[in-house]
Amino acid sequence: MQVYANIIIGSLAPVAYVGAVEVDVANNTIYQPDKWAMRILQETVDPNRFLPCGDNWFRNNIVVVSNANPVITNIGPNTAPETFTFSNNLWYHLDNANWNGPDIPVIETNQVLNLDPMLTDPANNNFSIPSNSPAAGSGWPISALTFDFLQQTFANPPSIGAIEANPTLDIQQHEDLAVAVFPNPVAHAFQLAFQASNAPAFPLLVRVSDLSGRPVYQQTIDQESDLLHIGHLPKGVYVVQAGRFTGKVVLGD
Repeated sequence: MQVYANIIIGSLAPVAYVGAVEVDVANNTIYQPDKWAMRILQETVDPNRFLPCGDNWFRNNIVVVSNANPVITNIGPNTAPETFTFSNNLWYHLDNANWNGPDIPVIETNQVLNLDPMLTDPANNNFSIPSNSPAAGSGWPISALTFDFLQQTFANPPSIGAIEANPTLDIQQHEDLAVAVFPNPVAHAFQLAFQASNAPAFPLLVRVSDLSGRPVYQQTIDQESDLLHIGHLPKGVYVVQAGRFTGKVVLGD
């Protein structure tokens, strides 16, 4: 199982490995979990039928905690936490500049400890990072990793976290990508760029919705170069639907 490019805000335990084997949790942004960042558990104990929870990965993730949630892991009995791989995660404590780091069961390689990832505007659900963030370009290359939370292409090496700091915008290099949203994040207006082989018929109705699915804006465009103006909306993450394509755009400063 691959758990890639998600933004998880709060939650009792954003990641729970329960009897899991060979699960890869990578390039996610986990922001202030309510109690633990992860749990390692085993529900069914029968060595003749089930392997212990182990041989899993946790890598390239941004994890932000505070004094309200300083404990990272909860490890249950009959598991194999010593077989986990932790790599290239950025751990940041909002309230403790002298934090010694997370309570993880093994030594992590290429750990980025307590450096501010420079998230753009978490209060308005904007978890993008600038190109000078310590997370930018600091991830471990993963062959199966393609698109970030905003459907942008990860760089090589990728940034840490769910949103790539330096996305590849040339969609002609990626046959499986039908359209790109740019700029992203956006301050006032954005455009869509389609592959020639997947270009829709114009005029094209483009709908913008908030993350709850509530429509907040729509506009008909006559060509790719038409601008879609959303600067009047509150800052945050929005879903863009244009024909068969659905993606996300971040509205910021």
